Amino acid sequence: MRSPRGAYSALLVTAGLYANLQVHGEAENGNDNGFKIPILNDRERGGYFINVTIGVPGQDMALQLDTGSSDVWVPSSNAKLCRKPGDGGCSLGSFNVEESDTFDNDTNSLFSIAYQDQSSSEGTYFKDQFLIGPASLPQFTMGLGARTTIPYGLAGVGYASDEAALATSPYGSMTWMPARGIFCLEQSTPRKARSPSGSDLLTSEELPLPVVLDSGTTFSYLPQNMANQVWEEVGASWEPQAGMALLPCSYASHPGQFSFSFAGPNGPRVSVSMDELVVPFTSGEAPEFESGPYRGQSACALGILNQTGPPYLLGDTFLRSAYVVYDLSNNEIGIAPTNFNTSKSNIVTFPSRGATIPSTTAVPNELSRPQVQPAHPSMRAARGFQASDSAASHNPLSTPDSVIFLILITLFW
Repeated sequence: MRSPRGAYSALLVTAGLYANLQVHGEAENGNDNGFKIPILNDRERGGYFINVTIGVPGQDMALQLDTGSSDVWVPSSNAKLCRKPGDGGCSLGSFNVEESDTFDNDTNSLFSIAYQDQSSSEGTYFKDQFLIGPASLPQFTMGLGARTTIPYGLAGVGYASDEAALATSPYGSMTWMPARGIFCLEQSTPRKARSPSGSDLLTSEELPLPVVLDSGTTFSYLPQNMANQVWEEVGASWEPQAGMALLPCSYASHPGQFSFSFAGPNGPRVSVSMDELVVPFTSGEAPEFESGPYRGQSACALGILNQTGPPYLLGDTFLRSAYVVYDLSNNEIGIAPTNFNTSKSNIVTFPSRGATIPSTTAVPNELSRPQVQPAHPSMRAARGFQASDSAASHNPLSTPDSVIFLILITLFW
């Protein structure tokens, strides 16, 4: 949960390739239409990044796009971390206040923010010109990270309360659901896993479960018992020293997938393939398993981790497979599966401030419906998408069949 405040009425992200930002009344040309800007899906740093220019004369930098927070902040060029080029420094850019003629320091307002992964930044707020695409925001309030553990800044596009909003949708005919306070969904039914040896019903007493859609979080975080079931399905094992569930990097080529279903049985379904969930956890050569059934194989992290308490998050390992519209004006969100088999984009902008999400279909609030829990949940499929129980310890992920991870999600009020 690491997100420009008040200036944008909506953000649209498509498969990590483009962001469509709707700006009202503050663009230089006075045009109320939205515009499209490219964003970088940086898997090494674990996030989406956009290019911005701050100050006069302008200083260029890349900021991580974050739907789970509300502030824009930038690292100070005087921050200790940025003065260490030998360790990488702040290679995506930092802000030098002495080189901007329009810098307005607000020393009475302290800036401090901390994130899910325990990283943090603090300093003071300031005002200066903020340029993104064709939009110019004069005297825009931002945080200046004088003490930061993060080598790049963040562009928070969530609500000012550090929260965000939500709805639901399949692409082509997107659906939306009203939301308030936080970009938050509720998991309302058990998850199901399928393999040739049978069908797994992955259940949890945690359901219904609030989940935040957060582009500023690299992995997805679920309750411990739910994460354990996922790890067992794919053959991942928890590694305390790494603080992650590990599995062979070769599993990224397996055609298995997890499917997240939203807003009831007729709602949209977003399928996340294994190549999105198997994530390198080092920037260099992958380490090898030293013992066990994977001995000698390169180790990667599984992009679904455990969390001992809320907030539970669907981060970039989920969002890369989703087409999401966040509508801050109407407190709605649209969501649909990404179409990876196209080279064309047809983004429809909001016709005006306050207009509803274009080309969407509303879905009912599933939270008002009775939640059905199975009387006798079972784990009938072999571990790790295997063809049979006897193959479990020898050839995980050996079959081409998909595992279906069903999460029906409704609005958390």
